[in-house]
Amino acid sequence: MPKQKQLLKVNKKKEKSSSSGPETADEFLAAGVDAEEAGEKWRAGDAAKSCRFFVRAIELYDAGLQRFATSFDLAYNRARLQYELSQQPRLLAELPTTLVDLLQLALESHRGALMLRQDDADTLFNTAQVLTSLGELLSEGSSATRTSRGNALNMFQEALELFQRCFAVQEYQLNEAQAMMTDPNVSHGQAQHTDETPIETDPDSQFPEEEQWASIVEPTTANTLLDTTIAQIETLTVISGLMISQDPTGLPWLEDYSTPLLKRATELSKDADRSEEVVLARANFLCSYADATFRTGRLDLPTYQREVNTAWSHNYDLSSSPQGLCDRADASIALVSSIRTTVDLSSLSTSEMNRLSDVQWKHLSKALADLTAAGKLPNATNLSKMHLRRGDCELWRYRLGAVPSRYEQAITNATLLLKNAQTYYRGSAKLAQVESAAQDELEACVKEAVASKLDGDAAKLSALPSAMQEKILAIVEEMRDEGLLSSEDLVENAIEIAWNPHSDQNLKSQAFGFLNQLRSEPQGWQVCLTLATREPRASEVVRHVALEVVNNAIQGRQVDESGLVFVRDTLLVYIRSIYAEPNSNGQQDPITIQNKITQTVTYLFVSLYASQWQSFFGDFLALASIANASVHDNYLGTSLYLRILTSVHDEIADTIVQRSAEEQQRDNDLKDLVRERDAPRIAQSWQDILLYWKEKDGRIIEQCLVAIGRWASWTDLSLIINDTLLSILFDLIGSPQTDSSKEDKNKLRDTSLNTFMELLGKKMKAEDKLELINILRIKDVISQLIASPSLHDMRPTSNYDTDLAEIVAKLVNNTVFDIVNVLESAAATDSTFFKANTQLKDFLPFVLRFFSDEYDEICSSVIPCITDLLTYLRKKAKPASEYTLMLPSILQAIVAKMRYDETSSWGNEDAQTDEAEFQELRKRLQVLQQAVSAVDEQLYIDTISTIVLTSLENFQNQGGQVDWRDIDLAMHEMFLFGELAVKNGGLYSKTKPVSVAAERLIGMMFKLIDSDVASFSHPAIQLQYMEICVRYSTFFEANPQLIPRVLENFVRFVHHDHVKVKTRSWYLFHRFVKNLRQQLGNIAQNVIQALGDLLPIKAELSEDNSDNEDMSSEDNDKSADAVFNSQLYLYEAIGCMCGTPAVPVENQVLFVQSVMDPLFKDLETHLGPARGGDERSLLQVHHLIMALGTLARGFSDWSPASTSPSARPPAAAISAEFARTAEAILVALEALNSSVEIRTAARFAFSRLIGVLGSRILPQLIRWIDGLLSQTSSKDEMALFLRLLDQVVYGFKTEIFDILNTLLTPFLQRVFSGMSEPITGTDDEIQLSELKLQYLGFLLVILNNNLAPVLVTGENQPVFETVISTIEHFSKDVTDFPTAKLAFSVLIRMVTTWGGPDVLKLNAVPAPPTGSILAPAPSLPGFDRFMMERFSPLCWALPSNEIFNPKDAQGRQVLGEAAGLQQAIYSKTGQEYLKWLRDVELRNMGMNVATIDEYLNALCTFDAKRFRQYFQGLVQRSNR
Repeated sequence: MPKQKQLLKVNKKKEKSSSSGPETADEFLAAGVDAEEAGEKWRAGDAAKSCRFFVRAIELYDAGLQRFATSFDLAYNRARLQYELSQQPRLLAELPTTLVDLLQLALESHRGALMLRQDDADTLFNTAQVLTSLGELLSEGSSATRTSRGNALNMFQEALELFQRCFAVQEYQLNEAQAMMTDPNVSHGQAQHTDETPIETDPDSQFPEEEQWASIVEPTTANTLLDTTIAQIETLTVISGLMISQDPTGLPWLEDYSTPLLKRATELSKDADRSEEVVLARANFLCSYADATFRTGRLDLPTYQREVNTAWSHNYDLSSSPQGLCDRADASIALVSSIRTTVDLSSLSTSEMNRLSDVQWKHLSKALADLTAAGKLPNATNLSKMHLRRGDCELWRYRLGAVPSRYEQAITNATLLLKNAQTYYRGSAKLAQVESAAQDELEACVKEAVASKLDGDAAKLSALPSAMQEKILAIVEEMRDEGLLSSEDLVENAIEIAWNPHSDQNLKSQAFGFLNQLRSEPQGWQVCLTLATREPRASEVVRHVALEVVNNAIQGRQVDESGLVFVRDTLLVYIRSIYAEPNSNGQQDPITIQNKITQTVTYLFVSLYASQWQSFFGDFLALASIANASVHDNYLGTSLYLRILTSVHDEIADTIVQRSAEEQQRDNDLKDLVRERDAPRIAQSWQDILLYWKEKDGRIIEQCLVAIGRWASWTDLSLIINDTLLSILFDLIGSPQTDSSKEDKNKLRDTSLNTFMELLGKKMKAEDKLELINILRIKDVISQLIASPSLHDMRPTSNYDTDLAEIVAKLVNNTVFDIVNVLESAAATDSTFFKANTQLKDFLPFVLRFFSDEYDEICSSVIPCITDLLTYLRKKAKPASEYTLMLPSILQAIVAKMRYDETSSWGNEDAQTDEAEFQELRKRLQVLQQAVSAVDEQLYIDTISTIVLTSLENFQNQGGQVDWRDIDLAMHEMFLFGELAVKNGGLYSKTKPVSVAAERLIGMMFKLIDSDVASFSHPAIQLQYMEICVRYSTFFEANPQLIPRVLENFVRFVHHDHVKVKTRSWYLFHRFVKNLRQQLGNIAQNVIQALGDLLPIKAELSEDNSDNEDMSSEDNDKSADAVFNSQLYLYEAIGCMCGTPAVPVENQVLFVQSVMDPLFKDLETHLGPARGGDERSLLQVHHLIMALGTLARGFSDWSPASTSPSARPPAAAISAEFARTAEAILVALEALNSSVEIRTAARFAFSRLIGVLGSRILPQLIRWIDGLLSQTSSKDEMALFLRLLDQVVYGFKTEIFDILNTLLTPFLQRVFSGMSEPITGTDDEIQLSELKLQYLGFLLVILNNNLAPVLVTGENQPVFETVISTIEHFSKDVTDFPTAKLAFSVLIRMVTTWGGPDVLKLNAVPAPPTGSILAPAPSLPGFDRFMMERFSPLCWALPSNEIFNPKDAQGRQVLGEAAGLQQAIYSKTGQEYLKWLRDVELRNMGMNVATIDEYLNALCTFDAKRFRQYFQGLVQRSNR
């Protein structure tokens, strides 16, 4: 603790008002001392209140020093009090600062006091103490770094210097005092306030009459000198520990410095009764110094032990000294710690390890004895610390039982040691709670929980407070650093926390962070390897994660070759201990661990097999045998061996895995080595294993077959295939099944079939492949299986074995695939070709058998081989007769699979997935049909025609009493028939069918109409009917007499009760009417009237439907949105019928009025409520506007810019009617333009009304803009409207100038406002980019359509500068190349528009410019200078941006446009531009003269393409 200065009040002559604050230095000092005294009074009881008084005292000292900066007493008291607070944990906890910050503040204050009085011994002593406290804090704990320890060492050395200065001052004062005592002229009685005993007063005091404070100077004695000397020794003790890591070369200096100091301490202790302090200080230093010299290799262990014993072998009795006993215990503990961190245990023999463990055990036991004795003394303090240390000793003794020590006494007493540790930690926590030492209590609780976890109980660890997790982890880390916990323990704990679902999330996050860091540490795998293979075993998840870390390290090449060998040896020891015996005392690894070990072994194989582990397969094959090497009778070893074989294949030979060229070469080399070294032995082992385990365990057989199948792709099949293997495979496939063994037998049967397929998949020559098919007797196997009860007798029942059928189908598919490959092989001989044909005929019935299977999964399994077969046949110019005989069977099978099966139910919502899968199958079957058609078109035509006509005939003859599935099949095939019949665009050519197929299809269409199949009640048939009529609408163009009958059916269907039929028919009706609008004139009125009841619109608000939350409203036929969207097709269809030229104009007007008037009335009705906020009314208005716009779209195909003679504008009377529509929509828009839905609908209608209104829409354009571009319009809406406006400007370019002149400025201002809004997300950024593109596109439309003068009229002149500024800004935007490119296009167009005539023309080939050179004559005065000064520098602005990448493809395109701009300016200004570039622009850019000349020459002589390339190259060169 700092030395307290004693102060005495004197000369109290004048009282000051208690209400006034301190004014003098003494008053500030008095107030501060009073506050300190109050703080001392409350220190024991109320720490918070005490702290407030102490803080008040410091504030008073601070305030006094602000006014009296030279007051030493104020400075001293402030510094002292700050340091005192730092040494009181209970008070420190109440302060809003850290201990480090407070100590640094105290150090600064002490340095300030020393500046005022540099020879004050107390200040020197206290400053040195602050330095030692701060140094200890910076150098201790897991957070200490080499830098912080270096800083701490400097502080300790400074403290030594201050202690030395202090001692010198004290020694001088003692000598002075002794001299005065011997001086006869000095009175030795009671001290008086005379000149001889002066009262120290503050020189800054301004009020001598008021009370003052006098410092009482304590006399310097031998005790005082001893205090300073002991402090120096204690500082040396700390320095010796730091020098180990910071400056080991300084240890000899330490010895030299300490020798006289220890001698002086001994001499001084003779004059004072303080022998214990000197003895302890001396012993602690000697032990610390011995520890430092041992750690730095200057001392061996026996000498170290002797030095420690000598340090404590003094005549002083420590039995009554708690501090002495604790210090001696710490010395013993330090010795053990130094052994743990210094001695290389891996290099010791077993006997040496035991002797070293004996030493550690002995010293830890001595430490325990000393701590126990200290704790029993009545004057003992810090009992919680003693108990904590006793627990540490027990935990250290327990750690001696772990690898590598394996100390027998520690192993024997492991449980007792852990129980003792828990007891001591628990006692420490209780004592710390009594002492209010929260940090000590937490440390004890954490250590108890860890000891309990080591003892097998993790409950206490899980119960630790999550709010203290950072402190808890710091304690655990410190335990690891101190050797109380091994790295394995720490990793194990982190894994269990990370994978415990009940762990605190923050704690889990830190655990995952620790594990991620472990993965990146070079030696992290070593800890995990030990953790995964140790005994006793860790939990499954811990071992799994540990092995994963090891695997990552091996795969990531973090382990060198010696490390890989170490991993190999460690794993082999473990594997042999577990897998070499048939019964491992219940220690069998779970499957997850077996898989992980297999993965580790596989990675080792890849790294070591070539050179360091040539016995790899032999080592693991040996595990399969117990005694006799030829009999693989060990289940665990055999299973692991087979598992490793499979894993090795997956690692080096799996074709699905993507590999780099280097990895592929490595794997190929490994496969070559395996084939050379071990393939025969491995193949023989498979046969031995199959023979031994065939009747014993199906799991081994399954593993073996899987391994054979995998290895077959890259191993010589002659080693694998033999009578033994085939006999076993045939037995497994055809063995009878009992109920008890059915599941296992089926699994083996399926695995055997997969093995057949793997063997068959081996790549080889064509003739060898056919021979393999024969050797494997694939035909017999398939025949046997097809005839088996599972696939034959049970086929019509629910017990049909679909899994087996699918596997056999795949086997058939693979076999036929190989046969077809042989047939396609150019190298096949006639003999081979004949054999392949024979086998194909043999297997075709199998193909058709499974292709016709009612289960789609089974049918789909053989589609690939059918596709390959048909592709082969199509490639042959004239397939042989034996092939063409196959086609009818294949086609009939395909058509049969097109039919809905008997269990299907169309339209059932519960069967939607099945329906989707069936439609997907139909698409695949359609491809097969097309392939058949390509091989034999006539066969396809005859077959499909017969099926369609026969089905329709049956329907007609049987009065509709037929299966809907047959009619659906016929109509579906009829629909697909169009792929052949109308592939040239139509059915007729000059009233004659274009082909045989078209002729047949025409006949089918007549039969379709004549049979009245539309009357069939099934919805699927009705939909098919409409789809066919729409697809083959050209048939009705040639046969218009049939249209009324078909339309009658359509009208009936659009009123259908089934919502799917009804809504789909609305779309198909629209398509039918649109295609045949020219033929509908005389029946339009009747059809429109028939549809009248479907036209009323009734908006429905969407309801939340959790069942359909993943389905959009468009995909849900029953949703209100879907129904309305389909209803719009009716309005468009009516528009088509009304607008046909065959209908007189007056009738068109009547039809339009009959549809629109109800909509107007409904719009008027709902407009008021919608304006009032009614959501349904708002939606109704939206729907009505959409309907009006859709009606207009159907009415006219004309557009203002159309030049087609067939597209004519509507009559004036029609335009007048639709003008009412536009007015009604505008009224609604103006009333509800705050609604985005209304604006969207109005924009839709606006685009459709252009075609029916023509120029009538122009006077309304300002109102449309005001309504569609409201204050709440998004950037996306503005971009969409700009696109529409482009159409208007382009379509009415000769009529729009005046209107555009009026609206341009306010319109552009809204666009500018939208572009200047801040970006709030990715979507907003995309919308802004689109808006910029549309804005620039709008400007281009104006410039390209001779409307450029509108930009510079008097009305728009104020906004012209903003237009130019935005274009300039966009052209420099390096983050948006498309916009920059378009901006340059606008600039080029401005140059060509306003730059005037070309003053010269550039040749198309490099040559000097030709023709007369004229003076620039811009159409806008001064535009020539404007181009050079404003536009030209933009060409360099983008490439000069530091983040511009000239290699970027889009960036190069922008440079190309910039080059075009320069040439455009040059063509308009000529020599003036060259002069500007040479003298101003390029020179100011810092371009050298040679480059300028080169650049100008290129500009003058290169054509556009060449100059663009030159400019791009120049920029790229300058950016290198």
